[in-house]
Amino acid sequence: MAGPTGTFTGTVVLVPEGYRLQLAESQEQMRLTRAKKSTVLVAEEINLRKYYEKRLAVKGRRQDDWIWNADIIGQWLQPGERRSSNLNAPPVGH
Repeated sequence: MAGPTGTFTGTVVLVPEGYRLQLAESQEQMRLTRAKKSTVLVAEEINLRKYYEKRLAVKGRRQDDWIWNADIIGQWLQPGERRSSNLNAPPVGH
């Protein structure tokens, strides 16, 4: 069972396995899922490509390298940056 609900902040990074939320407080890399059951974690994983290099606040429940029942509740922008998808994000595996 996942831990208690919390708010997590970090930056979306690309690692060989795919896009992950790198937590600000620990540098751990997390996967995000909307799933509420362990049998559908991957099926309901949130694609973070459009948030590449952006800082996010996520509400959810943490277990291992997953944040379950994840909801992106905030996004910090750099000065002059528009709040749109990052179309320059590289594809996974490149």
